[in-house]
Amino acid sequence: MANASSSPHRDIGSWALWFGFIGGITAWAVFLFAGFATAYVGCLWGLDAFRSWLYVLTAVFAVIAVVAAAVAFRNQQRTGPEEHEEDAYGENANEGVIRGRLKFMAVLSAWLSALSVLMILMTGIAIVWLTPCG
Repeated sequence: MANASSSPHRDIGSWALWFGFIGGITAWAVFLFAGFATAYVGCLWGLDAFRSWLYVLTAVFAVIAVVAAAVAFRNQQRTGPEEHEEDAYGENANEGVIRGRLKFMAVLSAWLSALSVLMILMTGIAIVWLTPCG
């Protein structure tokens, strides 16, 4: 029987779990809106230096997404390996449900954060190779 202090999911804070889950996707969404707004204003006003602002936006939001991915992968490792407890309906049934939910959220957030890093980098590559002003 495991006590509350020895369970590995106690090491994962709520903030870290949610940042890993929505941090990368939120960074990608804000980057997308900020990038389109910057390109629109830059093309409309004929600014030559707006492309460097797009590079800065790409770098800043890529770093945010990489940090979210690192937090998500650390959360995934801290949830530990899946254990099949014999007393699934005994005293530890609630503990098993909580561990399963945390494991699911940690794995999903790792995939979402990695995907958001790729989306930000692919958009940044498109900014470098394509002309935003048509």
